[in-house]
Amino acid sequence: MGSREALAKELGCHPNSIPRWLKQFATDEDAPRLKRANGDYHVPTWRKLLEKYAINIAAAAEQDAGEMSMHEIKRLQEIEKLDALRRARARDEGRTYDATAVSTWIATKADQIKQVLTQRLRNELPPKLAGLTAAEIGHRLDAVINEIINAMRAPLR
Repeated sequence: MGSREALAKELGCHPNSIPRWLKQFATDEDAPRLKRANGDYHVPTWRKLLEKYAINIAAAAEQDAGEMSMHEIKRLQEIEKLDALRRARARDEGRTYDATAVSTWIATKADQIKQVLTQRLRNELPPKLAGLTAAEIGHRLDAVINEIINAMRAPLR
């Protein structure tokens, strides 16, 4: 076996277990045969030492996978810290909006649009549209559409 990953796959363990076991087996008389001169791992010697030291491969794999999980947790915590710093910087530079202000803006705009639609489509337009063709109705509705677009573009009052 040429790589630590290939040896781990052959033994049924986690690749992080290999360096730990190399240290553990360092004083054993069979230790020089764990790795050949060409750098390949000698699988039969590994199996012999694992049996000799009564190493539970499944438990070791779980332990090493847990260590990787801790590493991953630390990495994610660092990412969260960076994100918090980025958000704070954006807030300090005025590149963010307060959630309450945004909610208020959305509610206000929705009310403005509702007022335009109610006033124009329910009250003003029906009598004016009676007897018109579809094209004429569409032309008259353009004004309503533009009024709604302008309400969305207008700054919050």
